[in-house]
Amino acid sequence: KDNLSISFTNNIVIYYEGVLFQGPWEKMQINLDNNLYWKTNGPVEFKGDDLATWRKNGYDKKSLIMDPIFRNPFLGDFSFKSKKAAKKIGFKPFDYSTYGVYGSQKWKEKSNLPKETLEAFDKLYE
Repeated sequence: KDNLSISFTNNIVIYYEGVLFQGPWEKMQINLDNNLYWKTNGPVEFKGDDLATWRKNGYDKKSLIMDPIFRNPFLGDFSFKSKKAAKKIGFKPFDYSTYGVYGSQKWKEKSNLPKETLEAFDKLYE
């Protein structure tokens, strides 16, 4: 826990189901802040806790829970109707269509981590 493992700042996280940050985060040195979180069908949860509790644990002191106001995220349109929310966290819009894995379905599937790798990562911090 002596070295910074992850820096996750100025991001927009929008999701439909699940809980954010599952796993042994408390065993790592991480910098989480100035992010905007939004769950489309219910309250945002950080390892099962609300934002106030998450902050008490030292994370996301200046992050917000707020609708990022995308045009149509359910159809993959993450352009902004309004940049008001994004500006609050210092998010700088970019052409998201040029990032990530693209190409054939077979090539995209190569980017998925095997279940064994994910389990081994979790075991490192048990």
